[in-house]
Order: sequence, then structure tokens, then C-alpha cells
Amino acid sequence: MGQIAKLKGCRVVGIAEGPEKCRWFTESLGFDAAIDYRNDDLNDDLNEALDQHCPRGVDVLFENKGGHIMDAVFSRLNLNGRMVLRGLISSYNDERPLSGPTDHGRILMKRLTVKGFIIDYIPRFQEALNELQQWVANGDL
Repeated sequence: MGQIAKLKGCRVVGIAEGPEKCRWFTESLGFDAAIDYRNDDLNDDLNEALDQHCPRGVDVLFENKGGHIMDAVFSRLNLNGRMVLRGLISSYNDERPLSGPTDHGRILMKRLTVKGFIIDYIPRFQEALNELQQWVANGDL
């Protein structure tokens, strides 16, 4: 998704575990920055790293992980920001119900849009396929 966001003109900051994956994000995929949430140059402080790499906040959060990482990015969503919720992998093995953002009030105060995303866009599959094929043919993906 980050590569597509870049092709659409967005500034992209990826969050991953490990320096190799972070290097892959920036060097191979063209992300603007990557944060190693386990071993960042900023004393392992995810919040500090987010403030450094997203000083103007976050407009779109494409969420796969959930948990404290989701909360850290969610707390930086800008006015009219959007969260695309694709997964909550950090809590799939939990016995308790899956948790959401701890600051639900932010949805109201920042007029956020939060939308689950699984297979909702099948009617637009051909449109996406055409664009993806063009990007691959051009060497953009």
C-alpha cells in the first residue's frame, strides 16, 4: 500500500520490526522514512520517531497491526484524517475482544473517518488491476 500511496503523491512513513525491513521500505520501495519500532535510532521511542518523521501529523493511517503502534499513530491523525483498518494482528491470539484505539474521542474531535477494509471493493477490481498492471509495466511497482 505504501508504494501505491507514493505513486498517488503521498509522503509515506512505514513502521516495521527490524532494520532490514526498514531499509527495504526506504531503499527498495521508495518510502520517505521507516521506523523500526523495536530498535530505532531514537532510543526505541516510537512516539519520538513519529514526531520526527511526521512533524505535521498523519492524514491517512493504513492499519494492519493494532495495539500500541496503532494508538501512537492514531493519536497523530490530523483534522479529517482517515484510518483504513485492514488488520489487528497484534491481538489475534488474545482471548479477550479485539481492542481499538484507546482515544475514541479523537474520532469526534478531529472528525476522523475509520473504515474497515477486507474485500469491499470487488466491483472495482478491474479498475485496480488496470492501474496496477500499468505501474508494473512502467517499473513503478
